[in-house]
Amino acid sequence: MSATLHRQFGVTVAGCLILRSPSRNARGGEGWGTKSYRADRFAVGSVPHPIRAPAFRGHSNRMGHPSLRLSRARTHHWQLGVMMVAGVLAVGAVRPAMGVSVKAMVSSREVVPGEALELQVVIEGASQAGQPQLPSMPDFIVKMLRRAPNQRSSVQIIQGRVTRHSTLTYAYQLRARRTGRLTIPAITVKAEGKTYKTRPIPIVVAKGETSDALLVEFIASRKSVYVEQPFELTLRIWVRVFRQGKIKLSDRQMSRLFDRDCDFGRFAKQIAKKGFTAQETPRKDSEGQERKYYLYEVSQTIRPDKPGPYKPEPVTIGMTYPVALGRDPFGDLTLRRRRHLIQQAKAPDIVVQPIPEEGRPSTYNGAIGRYTWKVWPDRTDVRRGELITLNMEISGLGLLDRVPAPRLAKVPELTERFKVLDEQLAGEVKGGKKVYRQKIRAINDETDAIPPIPFSFFDPDADGGKGRFVTVKSDPIPITVYAAEALSPNQIVVPAAMGPGRSSLLTAAADSIRANYGEAEAVLANQAFAPGPGWAASLALPPGLWLVGWLIRRRSDRLRNDVALARRRGARKQVEARLQTAAGSPDAAVHLADALLNYIADRANLPAGGLTRPDAVGRLREDAVPDEDIEELDKLLQACEEARYAGMDTGGSDLVTQAKRCLQQLERTWKP
Repeated sequence: MSATLHRQFGVTVAGCLILRSPSRNARGGEGWGTKSYRADRFAVGSVPHPIRAPAFRGHSNRMGHPSLRLSRARTHHWQLGVMMVAGVLAVGAVRPAMGVSVKAMVSSREVVPGEALELQVVIEGASQAGQPQLPSMPDFIVKMLRRAPNQRSSVQIIQGRVTRHSTLTYAYQLRARRTGRLTIPAITVKAEGKTYKTRPIPIVVAKGETSDALLVEFIASRKSVYVEQPFELTLRIWVRVFRQGKIKLSDRQMSRLFDRDCDFGRFAKQIAKKGFTAQETPRKDSEGQERKYYLYEVSQTIRPDKPGPYKPEPVTIGMTYPVALGRDPFGDLTLRRRRHLIQQAKAPDIVVQPIPEEGRPSTYNGAIGRYTWKVWPDRTDVRRGELITLNMEISGLGLLDRVPAPRLAKVPELTERFKVLDEQLAGEVKGGKKVYRQKIRAINDETDAIPPIPFSFFDPDADGGKGRFVTVKSDPIPITVYAAEALSPNQIVVPAAMGPGRSSLLTAAADSIRANYGEAEAVLANQAFAPGPGWAASLALPPGLWLVGWLIRRRSDRLRNDVALARRRGARKQVEARLQTAAGSPDAAVHLADALLNYIADRANLPAGGLTRPDAVGRLREDAVPDEDIEELDKLLQACEEARYAGMDTGGSDLVTQAKRCLQQLERTWKP
């Protein structure tokens, strides 16, 4: 807090009192400078990462302890007290700053493909503002940097007038997909009941500097696989060993020169947790000369879940490669000259084949892998018609959680002797095994065994990788079925209350309905006035209507003032409308992914348009959503991303059906 006190014409007045709250923006000022690189000094055993973040210029947000400064050197304490009281009594109503402004800024207008730039949407002077609505940006990969915006607020008191000023800053990371002149379209923001739009921002994406000093590539263990057939995908980063005289930088030192905003795609979490494996190995450069390289590797097992070309998430690696080293006055090594390199990994040529139709047995239900099959009942001695629980255990190599229930209704040897109940089976996965339980009933007492039950699956590794269908059968299980007991008419027990010889037949009475009553007074109706339910309803209707109207108005006021609640309430309706649009669109995967991510953003009150699949999955995990629901959503979003990058027909109706099932489950289990 600071105050400036003045004396004018012998009268002491409260001049200016300014209160500021500490800023949450760690970066500082509002201005954006040009991108710069700094060569930090480093010891031989350690190379610090060069700072490549955009430089921000402008006023500093650092706040010290509140202080009070006087314009004159001598002011008596009683005068100060009188002036402070006068200032407080003169304070009027709090007024917001005049005018609302919304603007978009970027850290750089010139980038190379894959290089990260930061987009900030700044909302100033609004007491109530919704989150920015990012439009579709197919030329960029958009990622939200922070879930909540940076907030900065100030209160200014001038001659009794209190003015509040607030600033909200939303930050996103953008990566260009191609070269050329691109445009970040206008961004819509709703604030103070009005709609604002930012100006479009032109971006120039030039071809970056490439060199064989940095190479990035994907290596796949197979060129052709079936759906759900596992293969190893390895990310390799080659960095040429740097030598200067007797100085040789180690693999650890060179890895520290990687950019902080490198995009490792699907390998990002694995690298953050376990890092790379590194080794020094020879490799020929572009001129055919053999040189020493540091090879950084990380691998994952991939099980594609849809046919077509496999396209992993893009990987972009940038680094500051040294050209010449020097020493500072303290004797530590520094980067005297350097150059910035950036490389994108080319997508591997992998074709995912669908499960063949030829040779598919009638009992095949979609299982892929190599499995063993075991069946046993819960009992072997039963009476005809009694339930038997048939336990079916599946184990082996494959995704057990995706193995569907066997189709017992298509096994004629079983349906001839047993009634198979038509029910939805839920399998239980535990200890590397999956168990289904099916209810059956013996049709007649001549049944002496449960016949062999087949289980069919497709083994993609059979016949040298050509794949074929395999059917395994369980062993027959002997059982004993007894005839069901039947009751004769003489075994039917008559209740004692009916008395001996009392007939259960109806007897017609000649004396009309009086035969049903012992006294004539019982026939007379009660003529006394008694208000019925209609009277009570008519009396309660006016206050009830008033209460309903009050609740409706209260709800509308709450939705108008609480943006987060309004988004959460309308999330389901909006996503259903978007799913209908996606079902009839040729770009179903694109619209479907946007619909699901916007749904999660609305329910969690996160910025819409910048939410990515890892962010959505991370938020659901924070809210303790069951893992199986998160995995189903993650697989669906991954399928949409792969279809988007592959540019092929995705079967919109099937994806929409999966999305609706996933949304129904999230509505039940997700409580943000």
